[in-house]
Amino acid sequence: MSGASRGRWWLVALPVLAALLSSCLSVPTDGPVEAGQPPSSAPSGPVEIEPEPPAAGASPQLVVEGFLHAMADYRTEYSVAREYLSEDVRDQWRPEQAVLVYGEASPVGNGTSVVLDAPLVGVVGPDGAYTHSDSRYRIDFEMEQDAQGQWRIGNPPPGLLVSQYLFERFYNGFDVFFFDPTFTTVVPDPIYVARGQQSATTLVEALLDGPTEWLEPAVVSALPAQTQLGLSIPTTAEGVAEVSLNDAVNQLTAEQRSRMAAQVVWTLRQLPQTTAVRFLVDGAPYVVPGQRADGTVSVDAYEHLAPVPAGLSSQLYLARAEGVSRLVEVQGSLQPVPVEGPLGTLGRGVASMAVAPTPGGEVAVVSEDRTRVDVAETLPGAPLTTVLSGAEGLLTPQFSRDHDLWLVERRRGSSQLHVVVDGELRPVRAPELEDSEVVAFRISPDGTRMAVVRRVDGGTELGLALVRRGEEVGVDSYRSIPLVSATGRELTVVQDVEWADATTFMLLARSDADRQSLPWLVDQDGAEMQQVGSGGWSPDSLQVSPSPTNPRAAAVGPDGQLWLHQGDYRWPEVLSEVTAAAYPG
Repeated sequence: MSGASRGRWWLVALPVLAALLSSCLSVPTDGPVEAGQPPSSAPSGPVEIEPEPPAAGASPQLVVEGFLHAMADYRTEYSVAREYLSEDVRDQWRPEQAVLVYGEASPVGNGTSVVLDAPLVGVVGPDGAYTHSDSRYRIDFEMEQDAQGQWRIGNPPPGLLVSQYLFERFYNGFDVFFFDPTFTTVVPDPIYVARGQQSATTLVEALLDGPTEWLEPAVVSALPAQTQLGLSIPTTAEGVAEVSLNDAVNQLTAEQRSRMAAQVVWTLRQLPQTTAVRFLVDGAPYVVPGQRADGTVSVDAYEHLAPVPAGLSSQLYLARAEGVSRLVEVQGSLQPVPVEGPLGTLGRGVASMAVAPTPGGEVAVVSEDRTRVDVAETLPGAPLTTVLSGAEGLLTPQFSRDHDLWLVERRRGSSQLHVVVDGELRPVRAPELEDSEVVAFRISPDGTRMAVVRRVDGGTELGLALVRRGEEVGVDSYRSIPLVSATGRELTVVQDVEWADATTFMLLARSDADRQSLPWLVDQDGAEMQQVGSGGWSPDSLQVSPSPTNPRAAAVGPDGQLWLHQGDYRWPEVLSEVTAAAYPG
């Protein structure tokens, strides 16, 4: 999700879809929008701030207020902000160390002491990653007088200290792109950067710096470690970003050059003014396989590497008493049509299901008692194969991008993870999850991350972990994702999770004050939250076909209801007697 583009499609697309749809609905269409920290309501046009240097004779409090204002100015390497500091600390202050985002508060002066005591909303680390915080931050600026008797700050913060109000206006979220270890797909790495004309340069520099600390173990880069950006990146009137690198990239093979170019192009294509990229080495043309006659690479050149697989089917499959069906339009109405093969006439209960991402591929069904998983292709005469039996509390399974089937057993106070690779059932090492009760899970569309809902302290929490592949398959580096909006509303009960796009979740969740769980869209860092369903219905599970612009979603209720998401808060009921549903992937 980018501040300008990453994951914000739903802030614009949902109201537009709602205006276009005219279906008769069974639920209300109004509801609240809850923004997390930081909100993404930054102005779309360029916004500048003009900090003033300290005024002669300014009081300690005015000096601190001026410093806080000046820290939002990114254009001058914070030279004006440094003027507010005493000579002893002016050159020691490191604004690049972190961005501390604080909530509504003002510095309080008492004589020569000025203190800011504020809620700490979040922290942007030196790698650009945003981490939500629910703590407080207190700093005494320890005012000093210089030789001219002017008040200056003797104790600056460890990095930038920016109010949430200024942060949402002068910082944008973007994705920097790396590769999965097999170089099959690019993987987004969310960061936050200051707004400004140098954003293309900033993004490529972030790419050269490598992935954020948390994601690093799960991704690789095609850019040699010694690669440097020769010049700031200009963009021509035609939208061509000219990226000049040093000669470290001359050693790359043709295939490696394509991969390197893909990372740069995917990273820069988020900037609305960028239509193509021209690569240079020390100012001279650098040839990239597949470039156009004018030496440029289109921003659409590497669609086949998209983190959400291109061409992923949005065909909904469902289970009813008679077997597995596809939901198709027949004479103007949606009807279940049985699939071919043994699953179409299964004739027994299905608790949950998964569909492989290839057309006509496999379908996995979990038995009604959640102890067995059977798999079959949707082809005439296809065999029905049991891949796991004697299990306990099987959750909704999932086929990943590479067609592996992921299975999780939910036991009282513990969990067991499995993956079926080429028909072989293998254990998954997940030490951080095995001693907790997993309620729901979903592998990201690029296959590198696992969204997890687990029980904790009498409630549930949403978390994110990395997927490791090698001789053993493992899931580790788990971190929880706080679900607290800017208004203080906290989602304490999470029932189900799906990926809506490469960095956005769709959840079934509620707060302690709510009577029922409803769908929410949430950034993977918890920075943005939007409710996308209103009261009057009671979904039990979600099913989503991810898309970077228009994901499809369905929900199944406790009494067999099937609802389809049709934009904004619209979830009309379209079918009954449904026990499970799934989109491919």
